[in-house]
Amino acid sequence: MAPGVLSVAAQRAAAVRAALDEVSDIIAGERVPRACQLAAVAQVLVARLASRPELFPDAHFPAPGPREQETLFLLGEEPNQDNALYVWRPAPGLATAVHDHSTWVVVVGIEGEEPNTFWRRTDDGSLPGGCVLERTDTRRIGPGQWCSLGPRGIHSVAIDGPRAIKHLHLYGHSLMDLPERVDFDPVTGRWTVLTEKPVVLEPLA
Repeated sequence: MAPGVLSVAAQRAAAVRAALDEVSDIIAGERVPRACQLAAVAQVLVARLASRPELFPDAHFPAPGPREQETLFLLGEEPNQDNALYVWRPAPGLATAVHDHSTWVVVVGIEGEEPNTFWRRTDDGSLPGGCVLERTDTRRIGPGQWCSLGPRGIHSVAIDGPRAIKHLHLYGHSLMDLPERVDFDPVTGRWTVLTEKPVVLEPLA
């Protein structure tokens, strides 16, 4: 590497830090940000990170192996675990449960398409452990595109492309410290609190 030329990892670290600083200013500690705030966050992630796919090479963010469904890499977060930014690489065939996150999330595409189905509860919440859901929309999030959800926004994802995708997921708080993420079953009409934590990796370089 020539003198004065930053490595890909160093360039990525600087871009991530700059993006998270802007995100912090936009969100300003809000636990339930307004839609316009989340849209502004998405534009920051697109401009500073997703528009630079060279910062996210497969060698640093490998796809899941034959025995895995996904790999998840932490890019950065605040000291209090707010504004946690990840690269998510789900394999073809992965289908998530219908779920919320108990915090806001902004999803931005780098490579491939993430098919999202959005849901809402139509019951009044009076039945313990029970729910009634209906589909409200579907969207395929491709490179440079984005979607957002509030803390109780509900969605599911089913990957159907030819290879593992590569997307940015920014959460209002760390996935390792979410107290009340809920999985829903629209068929049985039941919901459960998800207690299992994901496996989070560090980029390989």
